[in-house]
Amino acid sequence: MAHIHEHEIIEAPINGVVAQEAISTNPLDMNPEQFKAGLARRKENRKALMGWVGKALVEDVDFGSITIKGHKSRPSLMKPGAEKICGMLGLTPTFPTLRDYEQIILEGKPIKLIVIRCEMMSGAGQKIAEGVGARDVTKDYGDLNKALKMALKSAQIDATLRCAGLSEIFTQDIEDMGLADKNQAVEDEIRVNGGSRAKAKPKPKPDPMSDAQLKKIWAEANMYWGKDEADGELHLAVQKKYGVTSVKNLSKSQASEIIEGLSASNKKKPDVAAAVSNTRELIDITVSMLGLGKTNAVTHLNHRAKSLLGKNTIDDINADEIARIFADVERTAKQ
Repeated sequence: MAHIHEHEIIEAPINGVVAQEAISTNPLDMNPEQFKAGLARRKENRKALMGWVGKALVEDVDFGSITIKGHKSRPSLMKPGAEKICGMLGLTPTFPTLRDYEQIILEGKPIKLIVIRCEMMSGAGQKIAEGVGARDVTKDYGDLNKALKMALKSAQIDATLRCAGLSEIFTQDIEDMGLADKNQAVEDEIRVNGGSRAKAKPKPKPDPMSDAQLKKIWAEANMYWGKDEADGELHLAVQKKYGVTSVKNLSKSQASEIIEGLSASNKKKPDVAAAVSNTRELIDITVSMLGLGKTNAVTHLNHRAKSLLGKNTIDDINADEIARIFADVERTAKQ
């Protein structure tokens, strides 16, 4: 029997049992129901990751921004933040090209440019992602040790962004953005008045949101997404809309916009309790709205019942809980 590589196996839960099917290396050749189930699973996991990033990473420690010409840059991931993300995902960074430079240094050969590759490895030894970091040694005045460390750090951050799909939130680390850019920004903010140089008045920082606003945001978010989904969904929403990594970093005006939007959406929500009255109708509408086969629809609903309600199967849920699961199906269908 021909050997089947690990990436050529798809696992899909069917009737509570994990089935394995050999497929081609092209994911578009997969069974459609398995493909949809896999996409839904990864999407849900990504929401959980976004929620964790928003709560666990600390600004100016794990990530940071610089101000260029009065505008704050997109958050940049720093080494401590990359290490936290890798630790949470159970990944270990390795640097296969590092030995090459160690050997060159030992041989006393000149080095002008360092290019390091980082490979993120799972606990099972599988390569999940890779990244590259480069450093011009002259930038560090010939200090090979510093240049090597900077290249290693950049490669690790690059690999972290790739494996976790975080490029939409973070850029590469701040050092790679260039201190020259920051210095130029400072110069641009200096005005010349009669030959004398004076600092331009800094723009006032926006007012932070109040505790009452934060409570209102979570109340509206819990009503809209449900308590179990609100964390990941809300953090993902504010990251995409405002470029902040946590709800707590919203300004007063941004918080007002979020509250207004969620409140309006909650008022428009239909009476889902009357939409379906039993599990059979719930299964049928899930098949229709999500485009799943009946078996995978039941598997999906059982999973959501466990995740949202702590129930083993949809056979254990009551009428109010059916409405909640149906609302979850509606949200999934719209995404």
